[in-house]
Amino acid sequence: METITQQQTMFKIKSVILFDLIKVIKEFQTEIKLKFTSDGLEGIFICPANVSLMEFKIDKYNFVQYEGSIEIGLNPTDLYKALKDNKKGFVTLEILGTKLNLSFDNGIKTTINLLDISDMETRKTPDLSFNSFITINSKKFKEICKNAANMNESLNIGILNNNAVFKAFNKETSNNFEIMLSNDEAVIKGYEYKSAYSLEYLNKFLKVLFSEDINLSFDNDYPLQIDCKGVINIKFILAPRIEQD
Repeated sequence: METITQQQTMFKIKSVILFDLIKVIKEFQTEIKLKFTSDGLEGIFICPANVSLMEFKIDKYNFVQYEGSIEIGLNPTDLYKALKDNKKGFVTLEILGTKLNLSFDNGIKTTINLLDISDMETRKTPDLSFNSFITINSKKFKEICKNAANMNESLNIGILNNNAVFKAFNKETSNNFEIMLSNDEAVIKGYEYKSAYSLEYLNKFLKVLFSEDINLSFDNDYPLQIDCKGVINIKFILAPRIEQD
């Protein structure tokens, strides 16, 4: 078993920042490895079904205290439960052996058991190349995905006549959802390509809006990459759903 180095490892950050991150991660993962590096907190996770990948980073300057560098493993649901009723103020994280101690501004202290990271794979983000790009307001995209899920399990994202097109069509019921956005409502660049993606995964990711605008990068029957730039920088990659005509 890999041992956790005994060193001064203490980090302090706004509790809601960590809560928002873990709220999404727990939708996809049951075990995660977090890296406190010299630059900040980061991680890369691939869902068990190999359908999605999430990469995140919280820069060091977003912490009010940042002492040490360490890798830890934990169950994100355990951390979520500790944070959900203590989102106000700051949380101090201290790693001692196989324990993660959390201290909140309201005086509450909790302890989480850490997991052995020796069997956890080191993940890498794939090198993808895209030809189509849409920048859209994150609240608008969440609204689109929520409405589309009422009609079908997947969302078609594409570009047509310099417009961003989002469609969901249910072949069994013939129910249809469609919205078209012009360059006045979104930034649209690239070729007139399209692809379909799981709305279950999209709506799980959109439980938290990490930035005011999000960037969608895609191609024909190719993975979708969603980039969010904010306090938490996140890259979410989702495999396409190949739908038969």
